[in-house]
Amino acid sequence: MDELLGAIVRARSEGFLYDQPKDLVPFGLATPDARLEIEFAGDGGAAKRTLLVGAPLGVGSADRYAMIEGIPSVVRLSTGTQAMLFPAFESLIDPVATAVRAADVKRIEIRGASETVELTRSLDHWTVAASKGGTDSAAIPANVAAVDALLTALCTTRAPEMGLGAFPKEMEVATVLLFGFDGKPLDVIRVARDSKSSRWGFENGDNALRVHAATLVLPLGFDDFARTN
Repeated sequence: MDELLGAIVRARSEGFLYDQPKDLVPFGLATPDARLEIEFAGDGGAAKRTLLVGAPLGVGSADRYAMIEGIPSVVRLSTGTQAMLFPAFESLIDPVATAVRAADVKRIEIRGASETVELTRSLDHWTVAASKGGTDSAAIPANVAAVDALLTALCTTRAPEMGLGAFPKEMEVATVLLFGFDGKPLDVIRVARDSKSSRWGFENGDNALRVHAATLVLPLGFDDFARTN
């Protein structure tokens, strides 16, 4: 978002083409291909500017006609400026699985197909317990490095690839719930894994799948956390 806001502030047209055109249709501005609306605080209160982007200038050029709505001047907008003002939608989505900070997590619940794992923080230590087949195990000291690896994967690691659309439930392997020190839930992350490529996918309710390589370290089972540090 910082890059987009910077691009909007720096954006300039490549020159004026027509003033006060009688008809916007030849420029593709009567029904523009794209609109960029900016709301900002002006001297008299809230204000808005709208950039209209029309048709290409002609064969062999990807530059387009453009104008500020309400200002009757047609300008030229280069492909570079277009790319800055209209970035790929995926680039505006946070590639980290959750906005929760690892330091704010008191308890973690991992719901898998066959067991539920519960991790609880106590100062700089963690305990782990599990429920499997209706049997609850007693809490024991957890492998802190394994817990750190899980939190790093969810709270810090940036996904190299994004996928938009419905979560692939057929690939779901676990649901991770993060709780704060007040006991309230902070976030819920669904975890998917491709059985063929072994790649991981994280989604937290926004229909954006953060895709990670198969080499990502992601402990999820009781045995992963119960090993000796």
